[in-house]
Amino acid sequence: MPRYPIERATNFIIEEESWKVIEYDQTSVPGVIYLSLTENKINLMYDDLQNKIADIDKRAKYELLLPDTIQRFALNSIIEPVYTITKNGVPIPMEVEYISSDRKVARIIDNKLMAVGAGAADIELKLKNCDDIDQQPLTLHIEVTENPTEYSCYIKGPDTIRLDRKATYELVGSDGHVVPEVIFTVSDLTLATVVDNEVFANKKNVLGTVTLTATTSNNLVFTKDIRIIPLW
Repeated sequence: MPRYPIERATNFIIEEESWKVIEYDQTSVPGVIYLSLTENKINLMYDDLQNKIADIDKRAKYELLLPDTIQRFALNSIIEPVYTITKNGVPIPMEVEYISSDRKVARIIDNKLMAVGAGAADIELKLKNCDDIDQQPLTLHIEVTENPTEYSCYIKGPDTIRLDRKATYELVGSDGHVVPEVIFTVSDLTLATVVDNEVFANKKNVLGTVTLTATTSNNLVFTKDIRIIPLW
């Protein structure tokens, strides 16, 4: 069965045979869709016979992304990890559910993930109410501290830069504010250079991954890997 809206030319796999929708009626009987089908050819590139799913290239692809797999939170605060959910590469609003490895550090209270004790724990993040979507849960390592001035930060900016191009980066706190007085450095000057908060990819066709480091005024360090990719 397809996992996207049914329309004309939508394909089904039924008993290892492919069928194409030529007409449908979803208004005559509420909750019932009548389909008129015609036999179609199996497409070995896009039809998954084993799982009986046609046109797998048309399935929506959901991704749950963490800008930083280590995030810090203050004791007795609500843990709101920084993450992005995309559908076919486009960010969308969507809820996630959490599973804590240590309920003495973090646990669900009143449907919220709370930092209940100083220490460290692993938090598993998974798209909520999406059991029919193929997804790999992500694991976030959190550190809960009694010092409320220490909080989670991540480097905001693209994961890739094309050769001879540049990109701008910011260090963003868990409260959504840009952290001031940050010094950015890169791990390999043959791949890229940095001026203030702008990273410039090299012009010499050298590809690879460079680590961007952000150091705050109180010497907290955060990193982000950036891939240098071809111009075309």
